[in-house]
Amino acid sequence: MKTNLFKLLCLLLTFSILFGCKPKTAEKTGPSTTTTSPKPEQPKPEQPKPEPPAPTPTSNNSDPVTSSTPVPTPPPLPPITKRCGVDNFDIAGVTNKAAKELEGIMYNREPSAKADCSGIYHRVVEKFKAICPDAKTPAFNKARDSRSLAAWYKKNGDLKIIRNPEANADLIQPGVVMFYGYGKRRNHYDFQKMTMDTLTLRGTGINHIAIVTSVNRVDGDLISYELFHGRTDNKASATTKSYKVTSWDKTWPMYGNAFEPWLAVASSPLGN
Repeated sequence: MKTNLFKLLCLLLTFSILFGCKPKTAEKTGPSTTTTSPKPEQPKPEQPKPEPPAPTPTSNNSDPVTSSTPVPTPPPLPPITKRCGVDNFDIAGVTNKAAKELEGIMYNREPSAKADCSGIYHRVVEKFKAICPDAKTPAFNKARDSRSLAAWYKKNGDLKIIRNPEANADLIQPGVVMFYGYGKRRNHYDFQKMTMDTLTLRGTGINHIAIVTSVNRVDGDLISYELFHGRTDNKASATTKSYKVTSWDKTWPMYGNAFEPWLAVASSPLGN
C-alpha cells in the first residue's frame, strides 16, 4: 500500500514538473503590437567647408578688374566750344583766318622776333586767345620752342605720339596741331620706342610745329592736307601742302612735312 502511494506521489511530482512549472504569461487584451526602441541617431559626417573665394584684383580706383574690364583711360577734353565758351565755334574758320592774316612773315631765328616755326605758331595762338580769352593756351615765355610746346600739350591737353601715321590719318583735321621731326635724320627714328623724353630732346625728337588748315579726303582716305607754319631761312610763313605719299620721292615719310616725319599731334591750340 505504501509502495503504491509512493509511486502515486512520484507520478504527481513528475507531472507537476513537466506541466506546472512554467510561469503564466499575461493575457492579451488587444491586437498585438510590436514596439521597438528608437535607434540613437548617428552623427552626420561633417561636410568640408568651401574655401573662401580668392580676392578680386582691383584697380587704383577700387573698381573690380576682370578680363572684360577695359583699362581706364583719362577722360576726354571737353568740346572746343566749351573750352572757348563760344557756341558753334568754327575752329577751321578761325585757323584759316589766322593763317591769312599771318602769311608772309619772313623767317627769323631770333627768339624775340616770333618768326621761326614756334614763334609763328604762338602768333596763331594769340588769334585764338583773342576769341577765347578764358581758354588755356601755352605762354610764349614758358613754351618757346616746338619741343616745349609739345610738353605743354602733353600736360594741359591731349598730345598723342604717332607711331603709325597711316593708322592715325583720321586725326588730321582742320585746327589740329602737328609736330614733326628732323628731316635729314628721319631714318634714325624708332617710332615704337618714342617717348616724351625722346620727343622733347633737342636733336633727337621734335623739330617743327604747324597747324592744319584743310584736308582732302576721297572715300574717307586722306590724300593730302594743308598746313600753315613758319618755314625756314629765306622763306616766309605760308600755307603749304603735305601728301599721303609724295609722287616725286617715295622715300619721304607718310603725312610728313616734306621729308620731316610726323611724330605727334594735339587736337587744337586750346588746352583743357
